[in-house]
Amino acid sequence: MMKNLEILVKRFVADVEHVLRQQTMMAVQASVGRRNAKEFGAPNGKRSVGELDSVKQKIVAFLKKTPGQSSEEIQRALHRDGAELTLPIKQLVDAKLLRHEGVARGRRYWVR
Repeated sequence: MMKNLEILVKRFVADVEHVLRQQTMMAVQASVGRRNAKEFGAPNGKRSVGELDSVKQKIVAFLKKTPGQSSEEIQRALHRDGAELTLPIKQLVDAKLLRHEGVARGRRYWVR
């Protein structure tokens, strides 16, 4: 009788652990999944030109209102992840639409 009870308890514990792992993985995937690049555009994970242009317009509009902001401040204002803004900011600087001063986290941006 005791042996059967032990087997039942072990099965129950294993089932609970399995369900907890599944639920944890689903929660992690849900929170990380919305930052997945595939959500932003094409199936290959790259954003379309239109989406990049939209982000660039928002960056320029924000910097016209509040010049001299860091990329972290731009991220907070636009509610974007840093990785989402790296390419559009680089493209704006390369196109000479933005100028910058400083290095690394001290870098600030202005509209030209």
